Amino acid sequence: MTWIAEPVKHLLEITHIEKDGREYSSSEEFTPEERYSTDISLQLFKKDAELRVRPYTIEHLRQLVEEDYEKGVVNELVAGIRDGISIAYVGTFWTAKEDRYRRVNQYFLKNDEPSGFNFGHMSGPGWPLNQPPVLDKRLMQYFLELKNLRPDVSGSLDKCMKHLTRSGPQYTGQSDGSISFKLPKRK
Repeated sequence: MTWIAEPVKHLLEITHIEKDGREYSSSEEFTPEERYSTDISLQLFKKDAELRVRPYTIEHLRQLVEEDYEKGVVNELVAGIRDGISIAYVGTFWTAKEDRYRRVNQYFLKNDEPSGFNFGHMSGPGWPLNQPPVLDKRLMQYFLELKNLRPDVSGSLDKCMKHLTRSGPQYTGQSDGSISFKLPKRK
């Protein structure tokens, strides 16, 4: 199997910068015109000191796999490449053995640093502090293949893999089913 690329999406990153310095970003898909002219509606909040809008692209790639683990089977790997040069997210879709439901574990990066996670039923800032490594040697082989397929992201992918192959700082070796993460400090 190999990585399957979906058509590149064009997005606008809309960043609200509050008076206290905190930032919140969201993205909105758009269709670029010849001169990047597009209609969007923006909402400015009382707390906002500044609003930034920046166009970018995401290429979504997926790899179908069958990797069997104690609690489930990893069925699919995903990766998002931002602007053709950096990793925006990586994730796994997997089927639990206990109930056969398909689940997602997705990790987001900004400037090659952890910025958020999505476990389907829960998402948050940063990465979970009490979780085991996301990638082991079996799953790493697929991402090494991605480096060969998209050499322009190889440096970003190397940095991303360092984060994904380490346990969270509060991981004790045994999961109790809880998830802990750190909220960003107010400036």
